[in-house]
Amino acid sequence: CRLGTALVDMYAKSGGLEYARFVFERMYDKNVWTWSAMIIGLAQNGFAEEALRLFSKMMKESSSVRPNYVTFLGVLSACSHTGLVEDGYKYFNEMEKTHKIKPMMIHYGAMVDILGRAGRLNEAYEFIKKMPFEPDAVVWRTLLSACSIHHDEDDDGIGERVKKRLIELEPKRSGNLVIVANRFAEARMWEEAAEV
Repeated sequence: CRLGTALVDMYAKSGGLEYARFVFERMYDKNVWTWSAMIIGLAQNGFAEEALRLFSKMMKESSSVRPNYVTFLGVLSACSHTGLVEDGYKYFNEMEKTHKIKPMMIHYGAMVDILGRAGRLNEAYEFIKKMPFEPDAVVWRTLLSACSIHHDEDDDGIGERVKKRLIELEPKRSGNLVIVANRFAEARMWEEAAEV
């Protein structure tokens, strides 16, 4: 099972999904790591809907395999890449309520990504504010990137608030400054971009 899982993971990470599927489908004994590797591989390689179908299949057909925190990361990633916001919320809530898996920072970040890609900037900002622990810079960067993409929809100045928070968290990280400068440049605010 370990070798098969390692092969599925390797092929999926390198974009060789045909090989990953081939190994996965022929494995007799699949554990949660095998299923998770295939779900994540599909989600990250543009087959998000197939990833969600595979998750459903795992839940229906494999009574001995229960999802873990990695499985849900793949499921949330699939929701993000297909714009399935409500499904993302459903799976996120099921983690703890149904499966007793406490969401970690990375799961909260995935939800911010789902909301941000959908242009639901206010909702993403409120989601961050309600997190049970202090959000890290990755979560804030995820929202700032969404604000850059959907700057036409940022009427409430969320991008500005996020930018300030991110610079407070990591004042010397040049990548943050690049994101901020790009945000100004995209809005054709050349003087502000130059000041960054």
